[in-house]
Amino acid sequence: MDAVCCGYCGSELERSGNFLQCSNEGCVSRQPTVAHDKQGELADMVNHPAHYTDTGVRCKCGEPVEAIQITRELNFCLGNVVKYVLRAGKKGAAIEDLKKARRYIDFEIERMQAK
Repeated sequence: MDAVCCGYCGSELERSGNFLQCSNEGCVSRQPTVAHDKQGELADMVNHPAHYTDTGVRCKCGEPVEAIQITRELNFCLGNVVKYVLRAGKKGAAIEDLKKARRYIDFEIERMQAK
C-alpha cells in the first residue's frame, strides 16, 4: 500500500494491528479507524473506503467506479447529492443518506434561485 497521509495533520498513517492511525502522537485523529475490506484485508480507509468504492457502478472494463470519479467535476452540493445516493445504506441507514442527498438538492436549488 502506498503511503497515506492523515487528513487532520498531514503526517503519514501507520499500521497499528488491524487499524491505520496517524504517526503523529499529538494528532487529534489518533482514534484508530477499522480498516478491513470485504476480503478481510487491510483497506485504505482514507483514500478508498468501502462505502465510497462499492457504488454498484462499473466501468465498461468491469472495474468498480468510485464516487469521486463521478463527482470530482461537480460543484460541492451536486457532488454530495451523487455521493449520498450512491452510498445509501452502505455506511448506515439508507434513509439517512437519502435525507442528506435531499438536503444538498435543496441547498443547490437555493443557490440557483439566488442568482
